Amino acid sequence: MVRGPSVRVLSFSLTAVLLAVIGAPPAARAGDAAVRLDVGLATGADAAAVVGRLTGPSLDWDTVAGLDAITIDVAASDRDTVLAQLAADAGVRYAEAGSTVHADSPHVDIPQYAYDPTGSNYRWLEMSQIPQASTWTLGSSSVTVAVVDTGVTGNADLGPDRLAAGWDFVDGDGDASDDDDHGTQVANLIAGELKSGPGDAGICSKCRVLPVRVLGHRDGRAAEGTSADVAAGIVWAADHGADVINLSLSTPTRSRLLAEAVEHADRRGALIVGSAGQTATTARQFPAGFDQVLAVGSINEYGAPSIGSNHNSATDQWIDVLAPDRTWVLGRDGTVQIAQGTSAATAIVSGTAALALAVRPAATPEQVRTAIVSSAESGIGLIRVEPYDARILNAARLVHDFGGLPDAEAPQVTGVGLVDGQVLGGGNADTVRAVSVTDDHGIARLELVVGGQVVDSTHAAGWARDLILNPPDGFDGDLPVTVRAVDYAGRQGEKTVTVRVDSTGPAGTITSPREGEHVGGNTKVIFTAAAADDVAGGLVNGFPLTRIAGTNQWTASSPPQQLGANTWGFVLDVSDHLDNHTTLRRLVVNDGEGPTATSISPTENTRVRGTFTSTINGVQDAAGVARADLWAGGTYIGRDTTAPYSLKVPTRTANGNLVLWWNLTDKLGNLSTFRRTVIADNKAPTVSITKAPKNGARVSGTVKVSVNATDTSGIARVELLINGKVVATDTRAAYVLTFKAKTQKKTMKIQVRAYDKLGNVKYTTTRTWKRA
Repeated sequence: MVRGPSVRVLSFSLTAVLLAVIGAPPAARAGDAAVRLDVGLATGADAAAVVGRLTGPSLDWDTVAGLDAITIDVAASDRDTVLAQLAADAGVRYAEAGSTVHADSPHVDIPQYAYDPTGSNYRWLEMSQIPQASTWTLGSSSVTVAVVDTGVTGNADLGPDRLAAGWDFVDGDGDASDDDDHGTQVANLIAGELKSGPGDAGICSKCRVLPVRVLGHRDGRAAEGTSADVAAGIVWAADHGADVINLSLSTPTRSRLLAEAVEHADRRGALIVGSAGQTATTARQFPAGFDQVLAVGSINEYGAPSIGSNHNSATDQWIDVLAPDRTWVLGRDGTVQIAQGTSAATAIVSGTAALALAVRPAATPEQVRTAIVSSAESGIGLIRVEPYDARILNAARLVHDFGGLPDAEAPQVTGVGLVDGQVLGGGNADTVRAVSVTDDHGIARLELVVGGQVVDSTHAAGWARDLILNPPDGFDGDLPVTVRAVDYAGRQGEKTVTVRVDSTGPAGTITSPREGEHVGGNTKVIFTAAAADDVAGGLVNGFPLTRIAGTNQWTASSPPQQLGANTWGFVLDVSDHLDNHTTLRRLVVNDGEGPTATSISPTENTRVRGTFTSTINGVQDAAGVARADLWAGGTYIGRDTTAPYSLKVPTRTANGNLVLWWNLTDKLGNLSTFRRTVIADNKAPTVSITKAPKNGARVSGTVKVSVNATDTSGIARVELLINGKVVATDTRAAYVLTFKAKTQKKTMKIQVRAYDKLGNVKYTTTRTWKRA
């Protein structure tokens, strides 16, 4: 917004009048935050009159340059009241809370992409064929791209002569210098000098940049702006000759004011390119979410939508095109920086749009937009993308199709990554790397041709994946292989080499074990090769073969595997140095199972104490049982060699789970393991007298003793002892023990003891009673 002196006088005078009428805001509102309202005015409405009809105080108001709209600053506590009054005003088309707009390039720590000053940093730009597009045009000074952002500061890659006179809507003056780097990064990516070296960016390097500062730093926060400033910046850019307006910024709010600014710029003939945002959702961000804006998402190094950027969904394909999410540029101080996120992607698309306008100056924004979307590539990434994802910008295809200089020369394939006479294995994929091609402009695709058929192809040579060659299964002999390059004009060049295909695996036999031999457990398998040098390695039932030194024999130890319903044996897979395979089978009688058992005693989770006996029952094996070994809690207990297999297990003072491991070994050495968990309980129960005469008491008649006793294994019984003799027993809680005093001696020593169900016992302390 342009805040001229006359507007400030009007605002001040109007505020004075309002304060005189309704009084100053009450002191209780001290610290009440101010909020900005965006207000669209009806045709012919007087802004001052609209503000004057408000019955509550406004802190400030201002016009939005170029639009029938104003902003009104009010206390946050008055927002809803003022919005309701404005909605009822005939001079108001709409009133809404203003929104905050952010730059779309969050900081990311990416040391793996450290700048290499000795080489080109076009790796990212090649994903959208920017270097190839530059062979047709570097742009034109008659094309102006507005960077509506944090401002732009000239540097070595973008000199002052390339910058048009801009405007600062944050401070309200003509100095649109950058105080953040974001706007300068965007501008350098769009139009910086095209060269190899620091920065390395610059798509439309002859185009002019129109700086428009709408984002700034407030209270130490990251650069941000208001919907009103951004709307004013868009309008100002369109009114000052911008052919392309770059918006590497976004807000989640669907602002009416921003929508009107976009409509204004669209009517003025500007192509508006907006960032889809960095919220990693499918939610629309604005202004990119408006239909008039070319919405740009970003791709990562694999050619798939970036994880952090917004993306399309199956129900809302609002993003129009994707572009790379990072590349190197110069910052406002001339240092090498990385432009990233959808901010970078948006700048790349804006720069490419400027190239298109350079080759066809009379093109309309809609024609440029349609050409960008229609020339984009799909399915060129290394990983799967969804069918509703936007396609990837192809700048070379766009510029060529839009009217770039004629592509006069056919491509020349100078190397195919293979040489005549090279030996390849049959039926196995070989990667064709190091393909070298020259062309006056760029290569649209590479094709791999075998036997007159295209067996693989890749888009946009220079960054995409390698070609994959699969020689025909079972083929041996010479095979012509052709790499064909196709440029954007459809001209072709190709080169053919003849390779030798060897599809035959090593020859040899399994010499051990013999066919039908009885085996048990791991068995040594020997393969005798017809020619030792023809074997690179192999597997027996998945176990690797090793060569027996000084021989043509290879061996591995493996148990037999089941090859059919009642068939066991070994499958040997041996390969040569070309990865050709030979598969052999050897059938045997298998005895690879250890002995079986029907049960272990004690049963699972049985509670035990002291020394107990564990028995493994029903032990059987066709080859005979050699031994049974028992471990308890990791301690070896012993071995039994005759049935029934039983061993005593001491628990001593242990408490808690005790794992029993029975290992059974048959006479072939096959082992089977059986596990049982029991619970060692050598802990006495808890017992206490809850109600009874006190120590030293005199008792008479029937005396009652109430007892509390608990144990994890359960209480078997509670006993009352007088002078060492049991006089009462109770087996059910709550435990009550009684006796007649007259039947006891005059002096009585009283104790209660409790037994748990395993036999652990606990006594209470002794009390002494006297018979009354």
